[in-house]
Amino acid sequence: MKKLVIVAALALTLAPSSARAEWLLTPNVGGMFGGTARDGVTWGASIGWASVSTIFGVEADFGFASNDFLSTADADLFGVERDFLDSRIGTFMGNVLIQPWGGSRTNMFRPYAVAGIGWIQNRVETTDSLFGFDSDHGNFGFNVGGGAMGFFSDNIGLRGDIRYFRATDNLDDLRIDLVDLDVIDVDLIDIKRDFWRATGGVTFRW
Repeated sequence: MKKLVIVAALALTLAPSSARAEWLLTPNVGGMFGGTARDGVTWGASIGWASVSTIFGVEADFGFASNDFLSTADADLFGVERDFLDSRIGTFMGNVLIQPWGGSRTNMFRPYAVAGIGWIQNRVETTDSLFGFDSDHGNFGFNVGGGAMGFFSDNIGLRGDIRYFRATDNLDDLRIDLVDLDVIDVDLIDIKRDFWRATGGVTFRW
């Protein structure tokens, strides 16, 4: 929770105090795929500030998902059944938004690019009660992507985007834990933690 607050503060306290600005809140749902992510549902929210006189804005983005950590290929590499590991992931990012058309309220359709840094947290547990194994680890990471917002009134619209996430560490912690448990071979290659996320949601602005 402390890391989440720090990331949110880094993003939102950068917003200048100006009357020519708006706040954006977007609860969202979507899916994670590619990289080391299993296909699965993700949910979260973003809250941000966007200038209406320049192309820039900032946001804090939070995402959560479960059963999304190992693909079938990764599970084969670890030498375990795909359903042997139950995982949850949380992402907490502070981002910069770039809106090429600007943030004016006359622009009812707004494409944007987004990029930032933050924290990626994984918790992995075995689904077999005989082992009772769990591993909780995280590290700094980044995300980059883009999307669009479309507004059908002054205060409500729709938003969709796709982003790539990558952690700065790899799965050595999980590998070592599983080796200690005599589940996998110590000579496994390193696996980077990365994945894609596609989401959509309703955007509220004021």
